[in-house]
Amino acid sequence: MNLSRRYILFPLFGIIVIIGLMSLAGCGASRHLTNQDVMWVDDDRYHVSQPPEERNPDYNWNFIHRSFMYPVDRFIKLPRYFGSNEAKNINALGEVPDSSWYTNRHAHKRMTIEELITGPNQGSTPNTNDVWTIIGSKTQGVTPGFTIRDKFDVVYFIKFDPRQYPEMATGAEVISTLFFYASGYNTAENYIVHFNPNNVMIGEGTKIVDEKGKKRQMTEADLTGIFKRVHHNPNGTIRAIASKRLSGQPVGSYSYIGRRKDDPNDIYNHRDRRELRGLKVVASWLNHVDVKGPNSLDMYVTENGKNYVKHYLMDFGATLGSASTHSHDRPTGHEYSFDAPVLFKSFFTLGLLIRPWYNAKTMEDSAIGFFEADTFRPGGWKESYTNPAFLEMQNQDAYWGAKIVMRFTPDEIRAVVKQGQYSNPAVEKYIAEILTQRREKIGRYWFNKVNPLDDIEIKTAQGLRLQFKDLGVEGKLWQLGQYHYELRHYKSGKMIDSGTLTGNTQIPIPADVLSSMDGFVGGTGPGDESRFFYYKLKIERDGKKSKEMRVYLYRGQSNASRLKIVRIERDG
Repeated sequence: MNLSRRYILFPLFGIIVIIGLMSLAGCGASRHLTNQDVMWVDDDRYHVSQPPEERNPDYNWNFIHRSFMYPVDRFIKLPRYFGSNEAKNINALGEVPDSSWYTNRHAHKRMTIEELITGPNQGSTPNTNDVWTIIGSKTQGVTPGFTIRDKFDVVYFIKFDPRQYPEMATGAEVISTLFFYASGYNTAENYIVHFNPNNVMIGEGTKIVDEKGKKRQMTEADLTGIFKRVHHNPNGTIRAIASKRLSGQPVGSYSYIGRRKDDPNDIYNHRDRRELRGLKVVASWLNHVDVKGPNSLDMYVTENGKNYVKHYLMDFGATLGSASTHSHDRPTGHEYSFDAPVLFKSFFTLGLLIRPWYNAKTMEDSAIGFFEADTFRPGGWKESYTNPAFLEMQNQDAYWGAKIVMRFTPDEIRAVVKQGQYSNPAVEKYIAEILTQRREKIGRYWFNKVNPLDDIEIKTAQGLRLQFKDLGVEGKLWQLGQYHYELRHYKSGKMIDSGTLTGNTQIPIPADVLSSMDGFVGGTGPGDESRFFYYKLKIERDGKKSKEMRVYLYRGQSNASRLKIVRIERDG
């Protein structure tokens, strides 16, 4: 080897080895267990006396940074290649507690059909029989919009479908709002309205941002121009989305990388939040390729006498088959807007590279846009340009997101899609079928990446036992398999019980062994490690074994029935 190359490579190799050994040493440390109750509320709603500084989204900078600068910066950071990259804000069961970012809804406690189709809409639509007063507007863009105030002084943002695609963007916005809300995210109230353009008036002093980006007084000619550019129903009314203004003071969008440092409640880097990493799976299901910082909103709100920042997902017009201003293209969801690896492959194959979306087909209807399931690949789905939290997604994060998607039954999917109010029943049926097919693909893919045994409980009736569900079976993805288990004492590692279940998802817990546990390992303190033990669980199906998962349990002082699950870990 050339001497100069040695001087370069050997120190670099040494650095990598040292970092690797340090991370392995960390991994080898024993898991700290506690008998405390599992945390289901991560209270980040402490009073903040002053609102954070408002951040104005820069779309161009966001695209450049996420597409080019951030991926390179991430690639050259060596520490990320070693050690765990587990999400930082999860509880002992691997779940996301309630916070100002997220609320456990349908995935944790099943919502009724009525709750699903109501979603965040706790108020009402603006009355279309009343006169609406425009208080702000814009003319730039393919689909212009304006802001109105109704007679009750409630403010709504009015958005339209592209003229060539009636019902497409408005239907997608309402449907995706309901699904994201049920999934646990904060969203605005979005309503489909049909209004008479003659019932709209320009408020005194209302300004408009014109095609050149300049602000000036709005005129009747401006309003007429807006209405000429949008689709009209046969009866002369116009279909639109009325998005109710959120309560509180807007302080700009949030980032998917670090923290908002002027918000003392914001303690986790956003790319390390499981609800933002796992959002990729929910977004892939709904084909929400426009998940980026500028399509979010932080609101400085007052609730229960406290002021704090609440975080919202916004703007779902670019979901399903809609790209807001036009139909999605066939590559959407398969490639980034600028996808260097794909471009290089295409260049070196002289353009002969066969791409999975080449033969993709959709139902031909302008209300759908382009939306299909045949070429959908859950593990290969991509947003328009790289989202930092999505890049950090681990299999455990994706499993968490897949559980949310699989929680929606076909009947529930049909009920939500119906809220898109499509004039053609075949469109409604098609979208529901595509969502159901994509849902099944997501479950099959991600439930094979980690062990999908879940909803684990300790039952005492008719004998002490550990009960679980195979989410693949619950989702009708596959049949019951064989479930191998080992029960071990945590402190000593001693094998207490083992076996295989066939067609059964209940493991008998040997109560006589548990009741005498203190006797053979010693120790009686309520937090002593002698009171912890764990099950190792694996699934065998079609001759293949799943990844391992571990369920940690704690036994109380003297009563074997006082068992509780204190931690769950899944290999990925």
